[in-house]
Order: sequence, then C-alpha cells, then structure tokens
Amino acid sequence: VEGSTEKAMFSFLFNNPKGAFYDESGTAKITIIDTVGKYHFYKFANLLHKFGIKVWCIYDGDNDACKHSISHKILNENIQKLKTDGLIIDCLRIDPDLEASIGLTKGECADVEFYVSLEENNNKCTENDGYKKIVDFVKSVIAS
Repeated sequence: VEGSTEKAMFSFLFNNPKGAFYDESGTAKITIIDTVGKYHFYKFANLLHKFGIKVWCIYDGDNDACKHSISHKILNENIQKLKTDGLIIDCLRIDPDLEASIGLTKGECADVEFYVSLEENNNKCTENDGYKKIVDFVKSVIAS
C-alpha cells in the first residue's frame, strides 16, 4: 500500500469486527507493506517479484496532479507499467485519495483518525461506492 492511511484501512478491514474481512481466513495469506509513498512501489515490486511473491498495489491517483515538482501522472503511469510488465498482478488507483474516495477528510494524525472514522462509520464511509470498490478489489486478491 502507498502509506499509513491505506495500511490503517487494511487493519480495519482485516482486524476489526466491523471490517469486511474480519472472519475471512483468506486474509492470512496477505501481508500489507507500507511503501511510504507510491514513489517506492517499483522497488518493492521488483524485489518481491524476484522471490516469486505475488504483488497487488493500492494507491492514491492524486488526479494526476503535479505537486511540489512531483508529477503524479508519471508516477501513476509507472505503476500501471509495473502491471503491464508483469511485476504486479493488479492495482487499484483511488482518486484523488483514499480519504476523499470514501467521504472523509485528512486529519493531522491521518492513520489514527482515519481508523476511528472507519470504526464509527463517519459520513457512512463504509457504505459508499469508494469503500465497496476497495472491498471488491480485496475480494479479488483473496480469490486469486
């Protein structure tokens, strides 16, 4: 995953009784790695691929914006290329970011606040299409 909020999402999905996969035994074969930014996906994808480990990515698309001299469009294209080149099985791009896609806003302590928002279902975040899209993606990972 791209960062701490995505990692918090999986912690909720897999470990919280309110999470969609709390009782799913298939999650035992999944390891979540926080790459500390999509800038590092290629490193992890290459390394894990060399060991024969299947990789899926979830990342913020950031609407292909250019922020702080960083082109998210180029980064996003590079992630898609990892899939095309067979280094990752699949990826889920979320625009503009995970929080917004499920109706939440970023806070100062993003991962903790995000987890609490999921747990409390703020803004019905676990009932909207963005959340369902993530759940469907995870279902496809578990099924593979």
